[in-house]
Amino acid sequence: MARISTTIPQQLDFSAIDQLFGTLLESPGTVSVPASDPRLGLIERIVLWHLCVQRQQKIPVFGPYYIAAIDADQAAFDVAVPSFEPEATTLAFRWMREAVNSLIGTPSPSASSIARVRADFESLLGRLQKHALVGVNNFHLMAAAHACGIPSLRISRDTFCFGQGHRARWFNSTITDRTPSMGVKMSKSKTMTAHVLALHGLPVPVHELAKDEGEALQVAARLGWPVVVKPDDHDQGRGVEAGLRDEAGVRRAFASASALSSRVLVEKHHFGEDYRLTVLHDRVVKILHRRAGGVTGDGRQSVAQLIAASQMTERAVRIRRQSGRELLALDSEANGLLQEQGLAAHDIPAQGAFVVLRRRNNISAGGIQTLVPVEDAHPDNLALAVRATRAIRLDISGVDLLIADIRRSWLETGACIIEMNSQPQVGIQNAPHVYEEIIRAAVPGDGRIPVHLVLCATQADEPSDKSILERAAALGCNGVATRRGLWVSGQQVAAAFTNPLDAGRALLLDDRVTSALCVMTARDAVVCGLPSDQIHSLTVAGPQDAPVVRAALVMAAPHVKRPTFGNTMAPKPT
Repeated sequence: MARISTTIPQQLDFSAIDQLFGTLLESPGTVSVPASDPRLGLIERIVLWHLCVQRQQKIPVFGPYYIAAIDADQAAFDVAVPSFEPEATTLAFRWMREAVNSLIGTPSPSASSIARVRADFESLLGRLQKHALVGVNNFHLMAAAHACGIPSLRISRDTFCFGQGHRARWFNSTITDRTPSMGVKMSKSKTMTAHVLALHGLPVPVHELAKDEGEALQVAARLGWPVVVKPDDHDQGRGVEAGLRDEAGVRRAFASASALSSRVLVEKHHFGEDYRLTVLHDRVVKILHRRAGGVTGDGRQSVAQLIAASQMTERAVRIRRQSGRELLALDSEANGLLQEQGLAAHDIPAQGAFVVLRRRNNISAGGIQTLVPVEDAHPDNLALAVRATRAIRLDISGVDLLIADIRRSWLETGACIIEMNSQPQVGIQNAPHVYEEIIRAAVPGDGRIPVHLVLCATQADEPSDKSILERAAALGCNGVATRRGLWVSGQQVAAAFTNPLDAGRALLLDDRVTSALCVMTARDAVVCGLPSDQIHSLTVAGPQDAPVVRAALVMAAPHVKRPTFGNTMAPKPT
């Protein structure tokens, strides 16, 4: 909760700052208050936009916010906002307030004021970056869970619990608590993956491990050019160089791959189009056609100019903000590929001519990805991806397939499974619905169990353990959480907690709990919050007219399905 005081004039034109923040924020949202209420309109912009900028940096702040005037003149407001990292919330909120205040003094902000806000915004993004969730998937899984009404709880830096009690599932990116560890281990080794797939009669590349540069050259000569050099135990295309046609290329690629891993593969290059098939529980849910990064000629601009233009696209700017790197640049890799194509940076490619500037197809290396409707793929190719996933014993996977045309059967054209990823980066741009499919496939319904709450006026009003267990039995709860410990199916399983909120959360993490009863004082509820954002029923123990009880009931009311404002619980004996 924060309090904002304001001396905004009654008449205020927001068009200039709306336009500016519309360019700074990827999804600026919509202000809901009428234009005739400038004070509330300004406050809502600050609140809405400080959430937007956090989400832009992959900080999962979802849910409603509340704004309430606390005096008749609307000169001060109380606001309540969702927060994931308090430091990030404070940074974003303070910066947004100061930025907006610096722009509203005149109907048309000066160019210098706008430039200063833009520069400060880039600095803010950098400071928020340390609070961002790890990887691509975690943020979007959190967003999907919120959209599905499924509660979530952060377990560690990169692990999250979606749901409650026996209906909960844990996720680390796209690996769940039910993903076989054996499959994850196998998929981390390309040689092991290929061996297991070959045992199942599935198409895999021909490759050999090389312990040094000399052996890598011997393997390349034995397999025949072109070849691929890659680390055995890295994914997302790290350290991979394909289409190598000479010894110099193999030496360079081996040095790059061996810097990442002690196990380096030399592989016979398999020609074909590159597809990533995402498999979820025996069903292909997404197909991407992947091409290596490059630029397409327009008959007017040089390669260098086309690269510069690509660096100004919305996607390139976003990635530069988040990672500090350029996807495409005139570096040694790009210049080497230009030379292989008989081009130089100053040459002007013909209209529609594609100039390859990267050796990897991965999007993290500037690759270009196009969504292919699943129904367009030949059924044999879908079955191949599913069978490969089952062979490696995975529940979700990214199958990287080289094939002439995904619309034709691999049994006819041939194909090669070059990699299996047990933790595929699904991505949001082409098929945002896939994250909801993943969550819904793992978590039954909305993931919730009934959570009942006993709210005590003071600690002296807390019922005895016997009374609480009897109350739990009457409500059909097999789990009980109090300050004094946890009980599951009548058995105490944990001792005292510092506060009852921690006790309630601990109970909802127990996968044996089908319905929970949580006990806390009114003060604990006001200070710490509720154990669940949805309370099935609420019972008051002790006096109801105490100010802290009334405050707790007001706070809890929006979250309670069936309030019971009666003193139905006897306090524990003193």
